[in-house]
Amino acid sequence: GFLTNIEKKLKEDGISARTHLIAGTAAEVIAREAVRLGSELIVMGTHGHTGLAHTLIGSVTERTLSLAPCPDFTTKIED
Repeated sequence: GFLTNIEKKLKEDGISARTHLIAGTAAEVIAREAVRLGSELIVMGTHGHTGLAHTLIGSVTERTLSLAPCPDFTTKIED
């Protein structure tokens, strides 16, 4: 599946990765799992939208930033 392919690609590039698929509110699950896993950094992609698109997409990133137990890094994803 999609997550398996991402994990495989990261490992091929020498990056240690684990994928998790968990039901729930995205920001809350990400923050909770960061605590459970002892994460040192959360990396999230953003499309850099404004207006309505920002409200729909960027709100997960913003909420995660406010809940995160560790530093966060956001990077713009090019379509």
